Amino acid sequence: MRYFLKVYGCQMNQYDGRLIEAILGAAGHCRVDSPDRADLILINTCSVREHAETRAKGYIRMLPKGKRVGILGCLAQREGIDLIEELKVDFVLGPDCYSLLPGIIESDGPIVATNLDGELYLSIRPEPVLPVTMVTVMRGCDNYCSYCIVPYVRGNARSKPLRSVVDEVRRAVGKGAKEVLLLGQDITSYRDGDAGLAQLLEEVAVVDGLRRIRFLTSHPKGVDDKLIQVMKEINSICPHIHLPLQSGSNRILRLMKRNYTIEEYYDLVARLRREIPGIGITTDLIVGFPTETVADYEATLKAVEELRFDFAYMFKYSDRPKTEAANFKPKLSETEKIDRLKRLIRLQNEITKEKNTGRIGSEVEVLIEKRGRRGNYLGRTPDNLVVAIDGDVEIGRFYRVRLERIVGWTPVGTPI
Repeated sequence: MRYFLKVYGCQMNQYDGRLIEAILGAAGHCRVDSPDRADLILINTCSVREHAETRAKGYIRMLPKGKRVGILGCLAQREGIDLIEELKVDFVLGPDCYSLLPGIIESDGPIVATNLDGELYLSIRPEPVLPVTMVTVMRGCDNYCSYCIVPYVRGNARSKPLRSVVDEVRRAVGKGAKEVLLLGQDITSYRDGDAGLAQLLEEVAVVDGLRRIRFLTSHPKGVDDKLIQVMKEINSICPHIHLPLQSGSNRILRLMKRNYTIEEYYDLVARLRREIPGIGITTDLIVGFPTETVADYEATLKAVEELRFDFAYMFKYSDRPKTEAANFKPKLSETEKIDRLKRLIRLQNEITKEKNTGRIGSEVEVLIEKRGRRGNYLGRTPDNLVVAIDGDVEIGRFYRVRLERIVGWTPVGTPI
């Protein structure tokens, strides 16, 4: 069968898209690049924010008629049979049920499979994306932050065996991967027996031919001395960490159930920058959380001004079903949330541009990852700075690049 797969959402969903490809490829099915050419259309969905769900549903309503359609992923897990009734699709599969796909697409009638049974897909090896490939090391999350739907749609945290992760990385490097991104919703809670994330990084680092290692997403409470020491000592571990802050207000952090204070977060950032000079630190921020006052919001702006993140993903809060925060009141108006988000984005963009402008004239190592939309090439430095390249370069190769100017907030450089 010819199938078309569209993936929404995070890196975990992107990796799951490759899992789905591997499962269907092993069953003899072929992926095509257009829904018009497909016998079967699959939509791997995200449910972290309401906007992501709205986009996916809008896309599904626009699909060609007469095709078999399946909804997969977090939205499928959350809404189940309601999606069949609302969108008239043929089947709905949650994130733990992808192995059922070959049988389901041969069956007649609407089917819903949304069991959360701790699936890790250990026997499936997706084809690596080159030159930077992703490897999931754990699935699910146990934090139950009050705003977050992940534990409800992806289940509790469970980790892959360390040997399984290392084998998958070794296979990817053997096929040409130069950099690996290790994934987990809270990767700092990775555990295989006595081995935590630091030990996993040590084992992955000895894979012959692997030049760079990244990992995300880190919870501030899980970044300990051992992890910092390993990052400091092993050259192939990139000096970058994604460290979601979410809010600069201790009152809001308590309501969010983040289990750290803003003072502890400041201390952690200071320790990371002291132990790993030049480390890139990126973050997530939410504005408009229920009950957020002007003072709470100003505390977030103050934290952003003082911590000077290299980059931030910034969002306005939206209620997620089943989460505690969905019941918190009072809610902020959409207008207020949008105004606060715009102001935060302007502030962080100014900081990002200032920091990147300060690097003009320096020389950096860049791994070329892909072609840009303007016909140039895009790559990253070890500390996660995205660089546009003017010049004749090859995807998958490392170059020494001199940064010469800024376009927007992206540095542009030429190979030396």
